Amino acid sequence: MGDVYGQPEAVTALHQVVRDLEEWRAGRLDWNEVTKSFLLAGPPGTRKTLLAQALAGTAGITFVKTSYSDCQRYGHQGDFLRELNASADRASAGAPCVWFLDNIDSFHRRGQLVSGYMIGVINGLRTLLDRLSATEGVILIAATNDVERVDRRLSAPDGTSTRFDVSL
Repeated sequence: MGDVYGQPEAVTALHQVVRDLEEWRAGRLDWNEVTKSFLLAGPPGTRKTLLAQALAGTAGITFVKTSYSDCQRYGHQGDFLRELNASADRASAGAPCVWFLDNIDSFHRRGQLVSGYMIGVINGLRTLLDRLSATEGVILIAATNDVERVDRRLSAPDGTSTRFDVSL
């Protein structure tokens, strides 16, 4: 992450994750003590994806990236969810790794949902995030251009669902 400039808070937080991963791999830190989920927020072009890639590269771990549009190209809801879950399977199999969800705001908030398709997609994402959150060795990172559009149950620590613990 030495090549990332201009985002000192994010870089500092992600360097801590690298140190935590080293301690976890050495057996000196329990997995539930590692800060393992982040929501990177900022306008397009602020290098959110680069930060996630830099974390994986610096830590020497696998990087798995997906997004709403990556999954949407597969079509119907079942195909969409199959691809979303396939990315999670790649992350679990490659652990330790970073699972990166770009443009999480594309998934809409519950109040914006008008179709059963989108409700099913959001529920599928919540289930997937719960599964990945419980998987030792998986760091969850999501990126958004618009934090207000992210479903609060995906991004806020309300205790009832997986969430992104640190917003950068």
